[in-house]
Amino acid sequence: MKNIFTCLLNRLLLSVFFLLWSFTSFGSHIISARLSYAYVSGSTYKVTMIVYANCGPASGGAFATLPYSSPHICIYDGSTSIDSMGLIVQPPDTGVEATPLCPGGVSTCTDPASTIPGIQKFVYSANYTLPYTSATWRFIYNGGMGSGASAGRAAAITNLTAPGSSIIQLEDTLNNTVYNNSSPVINSVAF
Repeated sequence: MKNIFTCLLNRLLLSVFFLLWSFTSFGSHIISARLSYAYVSGSTYKVTMIVYANCGPASGGAFATLPYSSPHICIYDGSTSIDSMGLIVQPPDTGVEATPLCPGGVSTCTDPASTIPGIQKFVYSANYTLPYTSATWRFIYNGGMGSGASAGRAAAITNLTAPGSSIIQLEDTLNNTVYNNSSPVINSVAF
């Protein structure tokens, strides 16, 4: 009886270990990201997150999850949590190369043997209807990419203290009490 109990306990502990391990994956491939919203109609806004990721061989495992990721956005009115939402990858779900290349140049996005580091752009979005007007709406991204994965900063970034072990956090604010606002549109690539 004691052997059966010990065997079951060992299996339970091993199962808990693997379960917890699977929910703490961490990526270190994000070069930069943007969070924004755009007025759609009524109280509905399209929330968008753009992610620029290193597609080189060192980021292979984490980079491969981006087409299946669903960035998690928390919605607050001031400091009160109201709701949350998952964003959906937009076509093309494989991303678009954003590497600044000379004509004929090839990056690690298309050829892993290339000496030019590659950057791929992924766009995620979804519509959200705010339940009422407020001067202090906040859309917050705390690094959650769905399925327990986190968006880590690329280790090659040189202006952060611990770039390979930091998590991206973004916040955008909205006052929809007077006007139906949208975030500013940034037309330049940001990485």
